[in-house]
Amino acid sequence: MIALLLLSGIPFLILFTATSISVKDYLNEAIGTELSSSARNRLVQLHAMFRYSVENVQAWSMHSVMKDVLIDDVNGRIQKMLLANHQAHRLFNGAYVVNMSGKVVASTDQETLGDDVVEQSWFFDTIKSHEAQIGPLRFDMMYGGYGVSISQPIFSGEDKSKMIGILNASFSWRQLLSQLDQVDVEQIESEGSRNGVLLSGTKEDDMFIVFLDHDGYVIAAPSFVLYGDEYEDYIEGTDRYRVSDINLRRLSLQDTIKDTEAGTGFVQKKFGDREYLVGFSTTPAKLEAESGMGWYVLVFKDAKKALSPLRNLLSLFIGIGVVSVIIIYAGAVVLSNNLSRPIIKIHKWAQTVAAGKFDEPILVETNDEIGLLATSVHQLRLRIEAYIHRVSLQNQELEEKDRELDGRNQDAGDAPPTDTQT
Repeated sequence: MIALLLLSGIPFLILFTATSISVKDYLNEAIGTELSSSARNRLVQLHAMFRYSVENVQAWSMHSVMKDVLIDDVNGRIQKMLLANHQAHRLFNGAYVVNMSGKVVASTDQETLGDDVVEQSWFFDTIKSHEAQIGPLRFDMMYGGYGVSISQPIFSGEDKSKMIGILNASFSWRQLLSQLDQVDVEQIESEGSRNGVLLSGTKEDDMFIVFLDHDGYVIAAPSFVLYGDEYEDYIEGTDRYRVSDINLRRLSLQDTIKDTEAGTGFVQKKFGDREYLVGFSTTPAKLEAESGMGWYVLVFKDAKKALSPLRNLLSLFIGIGVVSVIIIYAGAVVLSNNLSRPIIKIHKWAQTVAAGKFDEPILVETNDEIGLLATSVHQLRLRIEAYIHRVSLQNQELEEKDRELDGRNQDAGDAPPTDTQT
Protein backbone atom coordinates (compact mmCIF):
# COMPACT_ATOMS: atom_id res chain seq x y z
CA MET A 1 0.00 0.00 0.00
CA ILE A 2 2.85 2.36 0.82
CA ALA A 3 4.39 1.70 -2.57
CA LEU A 4 1.03 2.35 -4.18
CA LEU A 5 0.70 5.64 -2.31
CA LEU A 6 4.18 6.71 -3.37
CA LEU A 7 3.51 5.82 -6.98
CA SER A 8 0.33 7.88 -6.98
CA GLY A 9 2.00 10.87 -5.26
CA ILE A 10 5.32 11.08 -7.15
CA PRO A 11 3.78 12.31 -10.45
CA PHE A 12 1.90 14.99 -8.54
CA LEU A 13 5.07 16.16 -6.78
CA ILE A 14 6.92 16.39 -10.08
CA LEU A 15 4.04 18.29 -11.70
CA PHE A 16 3.69 20.56 -8.65
CA THR A 17 7.38 21.48 -8.64
CA ALA A 18 7.51 22.15 -12.37
CA THR A 19 4.30 24.17 -12.31
CA SER A 20 5.29 26.29 -9.29
CA ILE A 21 8.63 27.19 -10.88
CA SER A 22 7.00 28.05 -14.20
CA VAL A 23 4.23 30.11 -12.61
CA LYS A 24 6.69 31.96 -10.36
CA ASP A 25 8.91 32.84 -13.32
CA TYR A 26 5.86 33.94 -15.31
CA LEU A 27 4.56 36.15 -12.49
CA ASN A 28 8.00 37.65 -11.90
CA GLU A 29 8.30 38.43 -15.58
CA ALA A 30 4.78 39.85 -15.86
CA ILE A 31 4.97 41.97 -12.69
CA GLY A 32 8.55 43.09 -13.41
CA THR A 33 7.61 44.11 -16.95
CA GLU A 34 4.64 46.06 -15.63
CA LEU A 35 6.84 47.83 -13.06
CA SER A 36 9.53 48.71 -15.60
CA SER A 37 6.86 49.98 -17.99
CA SER A 38 5.42 52.13 -15.21
CA ALA A 39 8.90 53.53 -14.47
CA ARG A 40 9.47 54.19 -18.16
CA ASN A 41 6.18 56.05 -18.58
CA ARG A 42 6.98 58.34 -15.68
CA LEU A 43 10.45 59.04 -17.02
CA VAL A 44 9.07 59.84 -20.48
CA GLN A 45 6.70 62.34 -18.88
CA LEU A 46 9.56 63.79 -16.88
CA HIS A 47 11.70 64.25 -19.97
CA ALA A 48 8.88 65.78 -21.98
CA MET A 49 8.06 68.40 -19.33
CA PHE A 50 11.71 69.16 -18.69
CA ARG A 51 12.50 69.63 -22.38
CA TYR A 52 9.39 71.80 -22.78
CA SER A 53 10.56 73.98 -19.92
CA VAL A 54 14.07 74.31 -21.36
CA GLU A 55 12.56 75.37 -24.69
CA ASN A 56 10.44 77.96 -22.87
CA VAL A 57 13.53 79.47 -21.23
CA GLN A 58 15.25 79.61 -24.63
CA ALA A 59 12.21 81.36 -26.11
CA TRP A 60 12.09 83.87 -23.25
CA SER A 61 15.79 84.71 -23.72
CA MET A 62 15.16 85.60 -27.37
CA HIS A 63 12.26 87.95 -26.64
CA SER A 64 12.81 91.50 -27.86
CA VAL A 65 12.37 93.01 -24.38
CA MET A 66 15.54 91.21 -23.24
CA LYS A 67 17.56 93.95 -24.93
CA ASP A 68 16.61 96.11 -21.98
CA VAL A 69 19.24 94.23 -19.94
CA LEU A 70 21.67 96.75 -21.46
CA ILE A 71 19.87 99.53 -19.53
CA ASP A 72 19.31 97.37 -16.41
CA ASP A 73 15.60 97.10 -17.25
CA VAL A 74 14.86 100.62 -16.08
CA ASN A 75 11.44 100.45 -17.70
CA GLY A 76 10.57 97.15 -15.95
CA ARG A 77 9.59 95.40 -19.15
CA ILE A 78 11.74 92.34 -18.47
CA GLN A 79 10.38 92.24 -14.93
CA LYS A 80 6.77 92.19 -16.16
CA MET A 81 7.52 89.43 -18.67
CA LEU A 82 9.21 87.26 -16.05
CA LEU A 83 6.29 87.65 -13.64
CA ALA A 84 3.75 86.86 -16.36
CA ASN A 85 5.65 83.77 -17.47
CA HIS A 86 6.10 82.63 -13.90
CA GLN A 87 2.37 82.83 -13.34
CA ALA A 88 1.70 80.90 -16.55
CA HIS A 89 4.35 78.25 -15.95
CA ARG A 90 4.18 76.97 -12.39
CA LEU A 91 6.96 74.49 -13.03
CA PHE A 92 9.52 77.16 -12.12
CA ASN A 93 10.65 78.24 -8.67
CA GLY A 94 11.48 81.58 -10.21
CA ALA A 95 13.61 83.36 -12.80
CA TYR A 96 15.88 86.35 -13.03
CA VAL A 97 18.02 88.20 -15.57
CA VAL A 98 21.57 89.38 -14.90
CA ASN A 99 23.78 91.73 -16.89
CA MET A 100 27.34 90.93 -17.89
CA SER A 101 28.56 92.23 -14.55
CA GLY A 102 26.57 89.60 -12.69
CA LYS A 103 23.99 92.03 -11.27
CA VAL A 104 20.34 90.93 -11.08
CA VAL A 105 18.38 93.53 -13.07
CA ALA A 106 14.98 91.73 -13.22
CA SER A 107 13.53 88.93 -11.08
CA THR A 108 10.32 87.19 -10.08
CA ASP A 109 11.46 87.85 -6.49
CA GLN A 110 11.76 91.55 -5.75
CA GLU A 111 14.18 90.91 -2.87
CA THR A 112 16.83 89.55 -5.24
CA LEU A 113 17.02 92.71 -7.40
CA GLY A 114 20.53 94.12 -7.30
CA ASP A 115 22.09 90.89 -5.98
CA ASP A 116 25.50 89.85 -7.31
CA VAL A 117 25.79 86.33 -8.78
CA VAL A 118 29.35 86.53 -10.08
CA GLU A 119 30.47 83.72 -7.78
CA GLN A 120 27.78 81.35 -9.02
CA SER A 121 29.26 78.55 -11.17
CA TRP A 122 26.49 78.76 -13.75
CA PHE A 123 27.31 82.46 -14.36
CA PHE A 124 30.99 81.74 -14.99
CA ASP A 125 30.28 78.72 -17.22
CA THR A 126 27.69 80.57 -19.33
CA ILE A 127 29.96 83.60 -19.80
CA LYS A 128 32.82 81.34 -20.82
CA SER A 129 30.94 79.03 -23.20
CA HIS A 130 28.28 81.38 -24.59
CA GLU A 131 26.00 78.33 -24.39
CA ALA A 132 23.09 77.25 -22.24
CA GLN A 133 23.98 75.52 -18.97
CA ILE A 134 21.85 73.00 -17.09
CA GLY A 135 22.91 72.35 -13.55
CA PRO A 136 22.34 69.36 -11.28
CA LEU A 137 19.31 69.04 -9.04
CA ARG A 138 20.21 71.00 -5.91
CA PHE A 139 18.67 73.22 -3.28
CA ASP A 140 18.51 76.75 -4.66
CA MET A 141 19.37 79.24 -1.91
CA MET A 142 18.01 82.15 -3.90
CA TYR A 143 14.58 80.58 -4.51
CA GLY A 144 14.37 78.43 -1.40
CA GLY A 145 13.46 75.17 -3.14
CA TYR A 146 14.94 72.19 -4.92
CA GLY A 147 15.35 72.71 -8.62
CA VAL A 148 17.45 72.47 -11.76
CA SER A 149 19.19 75.66 -12.79
CA ILE A 150 18.74 76.51 -16.46
CA SER A 151 20.99 79.36 -17.65
CA GLN A 152 20.37 80.76 -21.11
CA PRO A 153 22.65 83.43 -22.67
CA ILE A 154 20.99 86.57 -24.01
CA PHE A 155 22.43 87.79 -27.29
CA SER A 156 22.18 91.09 -29.06
CA GLY A 157 19.91 90.36 -31.99
CA GLU A 158 21.15 87.68 -34.40
CA ASP A 159 24.78 88.19 -33.43
CA LYS A 160 25.58 85.08 -31.35
CA SER A 161 29.05 86.40 -30.59
CA LYS A 162 27.78 89.36 -28.60
CA MET A 163 26.25 88.26 -25.30
CA ILE A 164 24.55 91.01 -23.29
CA GLY A 165 23.17 89.07 -20.30
CA ILE A 166 21.96 85.79 -18.87
CA LEU A 167 18.49 84.48 -18.10
CA ASN A 168 18.49 82.03 -15.23
CA ALA A 169 15.42 79.98 -14.33
CA SER A 170 15.06 77.37 -11.60
CA PHE A 171 13.03 74.37 -12.68
CA SER A 172 10.95 73.31 -9.64
CA TRP A 173 11.59 69.64 -8.86
CA ARG A 174 8.56 69.39 -6.60
CA GLN A 175 6.21 70.97 -9.14
CA LEU A 176 7.58 68.75 -11.86
CA LEU A 177 6.93 65.58 -9.84
CA SER A 178 3.43 66.71 -9.00
CA GLN A 179 2.61 66.72 -12.73
CA LEU A 180 3.47 63.06 -13.21
CA ASP A 181 0.72 60.46 -13.41
CA GLN A 182 0.19 58.44 -10.22
CA VAL A 183 2.89 60.34 -8.34
CA ASP A 184 1.59 62.09 -5.23
CA VAL A 185 3.90 64.73 -3.80
CA GLU A 186 3.40 65.72 -0.18
CA GLN A 187 4.04 69.16 1.19
CA ILE A 188 7.70 70.01 1.64
CA GLU A 189 8.56 69.12 5.18
CA SER A 190 11.50 70.02 7.35
CA GLU A 191 13.68 67.26 8.74
CA GLY A 192 16.39 68.86 10.84
CA SER A 193 18.28 71.29 8.64
CA ARG A 194 17.12 69.77 5.36
CA ASN A 195 14.00 70.17 3.29
CA GLY A 196 12.95 66.97 1.58
CA VAL A 197 10.87 66.35 -1.53
CA LEU A 198 8.52 63.72 -0.15
CA LEU A 199 6.43 61.32 -2.16
CA SER A 200 3.38 59.79 -0.58
CA GLY A 201 3.72 56.25 0.71
CA THR A 202 4.43 54.28 3.85
CA LYS A 203 6.58 51.26 4.61
CA GLU A 204 3.44 49.11 4.76
CA ASP A 205 2.42 49.99 1.19
CA ASP A 206 2.72 47.31 -1.48
CA MET A 207 4.40 49.72 -3.89
CA PHE A 208 6.31 53.01 -3.82
CA ILE A 209 8.44 55.14 -6.18
CA VAL A 210 11.99 56.43 -5.78
CA PHE A 211 13.83 58.86 -8.05
CA LEU A 212 17.64 58.86 -8.29
CA ASP A 213 20.09 61.26 -9.89
CA HIS A 214 22.90 60.20 -12.22
CA ASP A 215 25.19 59.36 -9.29
CA GLY A 216 22.60 57.17 -7.57
CA TYR A 217 21.51 59.64 -4.89
CA VAL A 218 17.85 59.72 -3.91
CA ILE A 219 16.18 62.88 -5.19
CA ALA A 220 12.58 61.99 -4.31
CA ALA A 221 11.13 59.22 -2.17
CA PRO A 222 8.63 58.55 0.61
CA SER A 223 9.64 59.81 4.05
CA PHE A 224 10.43 56.35 5.41
CA VAL A 225 13.19 56.05 2.76
CA LEU A 226 14.55 59.57 3.11
CA TYR A 227 14.57 59.62 6.90
CA GLY A 228 14.26 55.98 8.02
CA ASP A 229 16.99 54.72 10.33
CA GLU A 230 17.23 51.39 8.52
CA TYR A 231 18.45 53.16 5.37
CA GLU A 232 21.37 54.91 7.09
CA ASP A 233 23.71 52.29 5.66
CA TYR A 234 23.13 53.84 2.24
CA ILE A 235 24.28 57.34 3.29
CA GLU A 236 27.38 58.54 1.46
CA GLY A 237 28.94 61.89 2.32
CA THR A 238 27.13 65.05 3.33
CA ASP A 239 25.96 67.73 0.93
CA ARG A 240 23.37 70.09 2.35
CA TYR A 241 22.34 71.10 -1.16
CA ARG A 242 21.34 67.58 -2.19
CA VAL A 243 17.82 66.27 -1.68
CA SER A 244 19.30 63.35 0.22
CA ASP A 245 22.66 61.77 1.02
CA ILE A 246 21.17 58.28 0.58
CA ASN A 247 22.84 56.56 -2.35
CA LEU A 248 21.41 53.38 -3.81
CA ARG A 249 24.36 52.43 -5.99
CA ARG A 250 24.88 49.40 -3.79
CA LEU A 251 21.67 47.98 -5.23
CA SER A 252 23.80 47.53 -8.40
CA LEU A 253 20.97 48.88 -10.54
CA GLN A 254 23.37 50.92 -12.65
CA ASP A 255 25.25 47.81 -13.76
CA THR A 256 21.98 46.07 -14.53
CA ILE A 257 20.72 49.06 -16.52
CA LYS A 258 23.96 49.30 -18.50
CA ASP A 259 23.51 45.69 -19.53
CA THR A 260 20.00 46.50 -20.74
CA GLU A 261 19.98 48.04 -24.20
CA ALA A 262 16.78 49.99 -23.64
CA GLY A 263 17.79 51.19 -20.16
CA THR A 264 14.60 49.62 -18.82
CA GLY A 265 14.04 46.39 -16.94
CA PHE A 266 13.50 44.89 -13.53
CA VAL A 267 15.44 43.08 -10.82
CA GLN A 268 14.69 41.46 -7.48
CA LYS A 269 16.61 43.16 -4.67
CA LYS A 270 16.62 43.38 -0.91
CA PHE A 271 16.08 46.97 0.26
CA GLY A 272 16.01 47.64 3.96
CA ASP A 273 14.54 44.56 5.60
CA ARG A 274 12.29 43.47 2.73
CA GLU A 275 12.62 41.84 -0.67
CA TYR A 276 11.33 43.89 -3.60
CA LEU A 277 10.72 43.56 -7.31
CA VAL A 278 12.21 46.78 -8.72
CA GLY A 279 11.20 48.10 -12.11
CA PHE A 280 13.65 50.72 -13.39
CA SER A 281 14.15 53.14 -16.21
CA THR A 282 16.88 55.67 -16.91
CA THR A 283 17.52 58.55 -19.26
CA PRO A 284 18.77 57.35 -22.67
CA ALA A 285 22.37 58.41 -23.34
CA LYS A 286 21.39 60.66 -26.25
CA LEU A 287 18.79 62.55 -24.25
CA GLU A 288 21.12 62.76 -21.28
CA ALA A 289 23.73 64.42 -23.49
CA GLU A 290 21.14 66.88 -24.81
CA SER A 291 19.43 67.76 -21.53
CA GLY A 292 22.08 67.10 -18.91
CA MET A 293 19.65 64.75 -17.16
CA GLY A 294 20.70 61.33 -15.95
CA TRP A 295 17.87 60.37 -13.66
CA TYR A 296 16.53 56.98 -12.68
CA VAL A 297 12.95 56.10 -11.85
CA LEU A 298 12.54 53.06 -9.61
CA VAL A 299 9.19 51.45 -8.86
CA PHE A 300 9.41 49.14 -5.83
CA LYS A 301 6.84 46.40 -5.22
CA ASP A 302 6.93 44.08 -2.23
CA ALA A 303 7.99 40.71 -3.68
CA LYS A 304 6.13 38.72 -1.04
CA LYS A 305 2.88 40.52 -1.70
CA ALA A 306 3.48 40.60 -5.45
CA LEU A 307 3.72 36.81 -5.47
CA SER A 308 0.71 36.30 -3.20
CA PRO A 309 -1.41 35.16 -6.19
CA LEU A 310 1.18 32.43 -6.73
CA ARG A 311 0.92 31.30 -3.12
CA ASN A 312 -2.87 31.23 -3.38
CA LEU A 313 -2.63 29.28 -6.62
CA LEU A 314 -0.15 26.85 -5.12
CA SER A 315 -2.35 26.38 -2.04
CA LEU A 316 -5.26 25.56 -4.34
CA PHE A 317 -3.02 23.31 -6.39
CA ILE A 318 -1.84 21.50 -3.25
CA GLY A 319 -5.43 21.01 -2.12
CA ILE A 320 -6.43 19.65 -5.51
CA GLY A 321 -3.33 17.48 -5.53
CA VAL A 322 -3.99 16.00 -2.09
CA VAL A 323 -7.60 15.23 -3.01
CA SER A 324 -6.41 13.74 -6.30
CA VAL A 325 -3.87 11.52 -4.54
CA ILE A 326 -6.52 10.34 -2.08
CA ILE A 327 -8.93 9.57 -4.91
CA ILE A 328 -6.22 7.80 -6.91
CA TYR A 329 -5.12 5.84 -3.85
CA ALA A 330 -8.70 4.87 -2.96
CA GLY A 331 -9.41 3.89 -6.55
CA ALA A 332 -6.23 1.86 -6.68
CA VAL A 333 -7.18 0.07 -3.45
CA VAL A 334 -10.66 -0.72 -4.77
CA LEU A 335 -9.24 -1.88 -8.08
CA SER A 336 -6.63 -3.99 -6.32
CA ASN A 337 -9.28 -5.61 -4.15
CA ASN A 338 -11.47 -6.29 -7.16
CA LEU A 339 -8.55 -7.95 -8.89
CA SER A 340 -7.21 -9.88 -5.91
CA ARG A 341 -10.51 -11.10 -4.40
CA PRO A 342 -11.33 -13.54 -7.27
CA ILE A 343 -7.74 -14.78 -7.28
CA ILE A 344 -7.90 -15.43 -3.54
CA LYS A 345 -11.18 -17.32 -4.04
CA ILE A 346 -9.60 -19.45 -6.77
CA HIS A 347 -6.60 -20.09 -4.52
CA LYS A 348 -8.81 -21.21 -1.60
CA TRP A 349 -10.94 -23.37 -3.91
CA ALA A 350 -7.79 -25.01 -5.28
CA GLN A 351 -6.74 -25.86 -1.72
CA THR A 352 -10.21 -27.36 -1.11
CA VAL A 353 -9.94 -29.45 -4.29
CA ALA A 354 -6.47 -30.53 -3.28
CA ALA A 355 -8.02 -31.80 -0.04
CA GLY A 356 -10.36 -33.98 -2.12
CA LYS A 357 -13.50 -31.92 -1.90
CA PHE A 358 -14.81 -31.72 -5.45
CA ASP A 359 -18.38 -30.89 -4.61
CA GLU A 360 -17.82 -27.25 -3.69
CA PRO A 361 -18.39 -24.89 -6.65
CA ILE A 362 -16.14 -21.86 -7.32
CA LEU A 363 -18.07 -18.61 -6.90
CA VAL A 364 -16.42 -15.99 -9.13
CA GLU A 365 -18.76 -13.86 -11.18
CA THR A 366 -16.73 -11.46 -13.32
CA ASN A 367 -16.62 -10.83 -17.03
CA ASP A 368 -12.88 -10.30 -17.29
CA GLU A 369 -9.93 -12.66 -17.76
CA ILE A 370 -10.14 -13.79 -14.15
CA GLY A 371 -13.79 -14.73 -14.69
CA LEU A 372 -12.78 -16.78 -17.75
CA LEU A 373 -10.08 -18.46 -15.70
CA ALA A 374 -12.61 -19.27 -12.94
CA THR A 375 -15.01 -20.72 -15.54
CA SER A 376 -12.26 -22.87 -17.02
CA VAL A 377 -11.20 -24.07 -13.58
CA HIS A 378 -14.84 -24.82 -12.75
CA GLN A 379 -15.21 -26.89 -15.94
CA LEU A 380 -11.99 -28.69 -15.08
CA ARG A 381 -13.45 -29.47 -11.65
CA LEU A 382 -16.57 -30.93 -13.28
CA ARG A 383 -14.48 -33.09 -15.62
CA ILE A 384 -12.29 -34.31 -12.78
CA GLU A 385 -15.38 -34.99 -10.68
CA ALA A 386 -16.99 -36.93 -13.55
CA TYR A 387 -13.81 -38.88 -14.17
CA ILE A 388 -13.51 -39.76 -10.50
CA HIS A 389 -17.14 -40.82 -10.51
CA ARG A 390 -16.54 -43.15 -13.54
CA VAL A 391 -13.43 -44.57 -11.93
CA SER A 392 -15.41 -45.15 -8.75
CA LEU A 393 -18.12 -47.02 -10.66
CA GLN A 394 -15.56 -49.14 -12.48
CA ASN A 395 -13.90 -49.94 -9.16
CA GLN A 396 -17.24 -51.01 -7.76
CA GLU A 397 -17.86 -53.30 -10.76
CA LEU A 398 -14.42 -54.86 -10.37
CA GLU A 399 -14.99 -55.40 -6.68
CA GLU A 400 -18.30 -57.19 -7.41
CA LYS A 401 -16.64 -59.42 -10.02
CA ASP A 402 -13.85 -60.19 -7.57
CA ARG A 403 -16.40 -61.17 -4.95
CA GLU A 404 -18.25 -63.42 -7.45
CA LEU A 405 -15.02 -65.09 -8.47
CA ASP A 406 -14.01 -65.60 -4.88
CA GLY A 407 -17.44 -67.17 -4.20
CA ARG A 408 -17.12 -69.59 -7.06
CA ASN A 409 -13.67 -70.59 -5.99
CA GLN A 410 -14.92 -71.25 -2.49
CA ASP A 411 -17.84 -73.37 -3.72
CA ALA A 412 -15.50 -75.42 -5.82
CA GLY A 413 -13.28 -76.08 -2.85
CA ASP A 414 -16.14 -77.36 -0.66
CA ALA A 415 -17.49 -80.06 -3.16
CA PRO A 416 -16.63 -83.90 -2.42
CA PRO A 417 -14.05 -85.55 -4.62
CA THR A 418 -15.29 -87.91 -7.40
CA ASP A 419 -14.18 -91.65 -7.46
CA THR A 420 -13.04 -92.65 -10.87
CA GLN A 421 -11.60 -96.10 -10.05
CA THR A 422 -13.67 -99.16 -10.99
